[in-house]
Amino acid sequence: MALKRPKYFQKHGVANRLEKRALLIAVNCVAALSIFFFGVMGGVNTARNYAQLMGFGHFDEADGLVKVDRPLLQGGIVSKYTTSAQAQS
Repeated sequence: MALKRPKYFQKHGVANRLEKRALLIAVNCVAALSIFFFGVMGGVNTARNYAQLMGFGHFDEADGLVKVDRPLLQGGIVSKYTTSAQAQS
């Protein structure tokens, strides 16, 4: 049994507006944007104050690094940020 898509997507979907090269460029741009934002969040997640504020880690004075105590929370924050960034673009 095939899933039926809403008629809005049948008329206004990206695949219906873009073809061949234009569709390939659009998909690559969205992928590049998500990789860029993943890199930005990777840098933010290593910030001392951010890890403590968000509650997923602490700063280890001996090593001079952020230690992640709750990796699931950290990953959830990154996934929400990346998903919302892709949805807005």
